[in-house]
Amino acid sequence: MLGPRRPRACYRLVERLPEHTGVDDVAAQNAYPEGVSWVARIGRRPLTTGRGRPVSASTPNQPLVTVGIPTYNSALFLDATLRSALAQTYPELEVLVIDDASTDGTLSAARRFDDDRLRVVTSAENGGWVANHNRVLQQARGEFLKVLHADDLLAPDAVEHQMAALLAHPTAVLATSRRTIVDAAGRRLMSRGPKWPEGLRFGRDVVRGIVRSGRNQLGEPSAWLFRRKVGLAVGGFSAGWPYAVDVEFCVRLLSQGDLVFSPEELACFRISPGQVSAQVVGEQASDMARLFDRIRRDNDVGLTETDVRQGMRIVRRDAALRRLLYRLLSARPGSRHDPP
Repeated sequence: MLGPRRPRACYRLVERLPEHTGVDDVAAQNAYPEGVSWVARIGRRPLTTGRGRPVSASTPNQPLVTVGIPTYNSALFLDATLRSALAQTYPELEVLVIDDASTDGTLSAARRFDDDRLRVVTSAENGGWVANHNRVLQQARGEFLKVLHADDLLAPDAVEHQMAALLAHPTAVLATSRRTIVDAAGRRLMSRGPKWPEGLRFGRDVVRGIVRSGRNQLGEPSAWLFRRKVGLAVGGFSAGWPYAVDVEFCVRLLSQGDLVFSPEELACFRISPGQVSAQVVGEQASDMARLFDRIRRDNDVGLTETDVRQGMRIVRRDAALRRLLYRLLSARPGSRHDPP
């Protein structure tokens, strides 16, 4: 076992973002979710401490890890996200912000942190979601990469926990975990992720399980940590799957190795009616159908047409449930603070 379960204590971080960011007090408070035991440990760090060692070369026992944050108009929650990245207990860390020509206060929010481990890269033109994720993959210096979305959070020991798992299992190319789901106002909604035991799972079995379950069992990118050279070798994120880009990338990763799983909730994923994922539920289902059919044809994982049909029934059912969830979220108080 890699560590004991955390108690589900309920904390509330009352610290506010500075006024000059243009983010109001309510939105700032919402950046730190309720009902997540580790949230109280990430937001007390001063902004201008100069804390952190310069990024160094990897050592055999502690390879360099990059937490890469692709941003576009992400000022609303970026302060909290960066605090959670810089609060990691793993020592050999780079935090990389790749901004896709934001027009709000994203860059100002990122540059307020005085930390030698933080690097901010800008773009003169907007290239879109997939291109910006690939820029993170290409410009990261770490041997291992965690892509952290700009409205999500990491538990302070997320990288340390997942690195221990990957180093203990040399055939594993990807680590993931359960995660906490919160709404735009920071209210805990649920825990999400498979109820697997901790440890190694063969990549072939995981891919087959994705199709048969009709779900992305691996979670959102913020929950992952993967070997960057394998991500580069399989071609990075593909623009050909705009609504299933994350799970399609993982399928290609797992064609090269195995998965290591943690039942701990090591990431916090925020959902809101304003997110892209809330607006394209139908398109996501269509892309998943294409992906399942490709896996059946091209991946030797033992799938049948019946498996694909079963998976697609679940995809369509879940799409209807997500539409309902997003409608309910849009009616809740605090939804006006949704990120763009």
